[in-house]
Amino acid sequence: MIFNETKFNRDWDTLSLNDLGIFNRGKSKHRPRNDKKLFEGGKYPLIQTGDVKKANLYINEHSNCYNDFGLSQSKLWDKGTLCITIAANIAETGILKYPMCFPDSVVGFIAYKDKSSELFMHYIISYIRDCISKTVSGSIQDNINIEYLSDLNFKIPNKEYQDKIVRVLESLDNKIECNNRIVKRIKENLNKQYTYWFEQFNFPMENGTLYAQNGGKMKYNEKLNKYIPEKWEVINLGEYLRFDKGVEVGTENYYTNNSVENLIKFYRVSDMDDLGNTFVPKKCIDDVFVNETDILVSFDGTPGKIGIALNGSYSTGMKKVSDPNNIINNAFIYVLFNSNYIQYIINQYSSGSNIKHASESLNHMFIPFDENVYSKFSARIVDLYNQILLLTIETKQIKKTRDYLLPLLMNGQIKIED
Repeated sequence: MIFNETKFNRDWDTLSLNDLGIFNRGKSKHRPRNDKKLFEGGKYPLIQTGDVKKANLYINEHSNCYNDFGLSQSKLWDKGTLCITIAANIAETGILKYPMCFPDSVVGFIAYKDKSSELFMHYIISYIRDCISKTVSGSIQDNINIEYLSDLNFKIPNKEYQDKIVRVLESLDNKIECNNRIVKRIKENLNKQYTYWFEQFNFPMENGTLYAQNGGKMKYNEKLNKYIPEKWEVINLGEYLRFDKGVEVGTENYYTNNSVENLIKFYRVSDMDDLGNTFVPKKCIDDVFVNETDILVSFDGTPGKIGIALNGSYSTGMKKVSDPNNIINNAFIYVLFNSNYIQYIINQYSSGSNIKHASESLNHMFIPFDENVYSKFSARIVDLYNQILLLTIETKQIKKTRDYLLPLLMNGQIKIED
């Protein structure tokens, strides 16, 4: 099988992917993999399959660090290595921004520089990802191996033309990367401001001074086990806000890369950081919808993820969060659920040896609240939130353009002129 063979690329060479470079599996020989001896005093970055999936194009952060002993049973891969997941999250890819280790559930690819590039291979794997996933889906353990990847046949243009394809697609991905960096910084800024006002209680008073720093009166609250401003109340977000659960449609109803008239966009937890390409029949939805700018929070799969939706529907792993009383706006809801405290509460009920469903956290989301201070804070953050909103929508549209162009460039249907 030649994945991208069409009448438009008959003049391209038919090659196996191992003709373009070297595939080598990551290393993690020691068992158990989470042995503390591997990590104490660690200094060598380590990534997992989830870190690769989370990356758009470049992997620029890591989840843990090996120490010298950890490195001795693994391998430190060079900056620029293409990572390809072969277990759990199948055929996800990302390029290392700095040297890192990764386990044997990830394959590293180094291109023959005169034949191809890591970037071009990234786009090849992106092109065939859905086909690979369908091939292995439903097996006892969904995974692939180096032999599977190496033996895949593909129509490959010459190196000069590969680079032209890469320049087009990489320009879109670079804009996505830029948007993501800006959004990350804004979120960090908002989180710091929320902490300062609503956890440290250094909000500005009418005379311009800061409440806690200038001896504002405090009272002890048993629910929070801390002192809060004297006139503030404590609310439970689980009771104060509205949480609309998604709908279960069954995987047999999923359609990918399809948007015909009788289908509707469907968001899963795995789509929260991405455009997603899943659609389902409208008859499956049962009036569970999200509109543009609605806030979604995941309570299953990867609990605590925050998403701003486009029009469509969403799975049972998520809840749409809103205020039925129209007091708390989406900007504040977004900041709340990105705050360290709420993230801690959600994850406290979805991890550990006695795992509970994250939805149980709704009974424990107590926060100190004052409507006047909230109003001032909300007015202060609304412009920053709107920037996140605009960048998020723009990023999704850029991804849509990239994903539209990718197969057309890879099968030669669209030609790049000099």
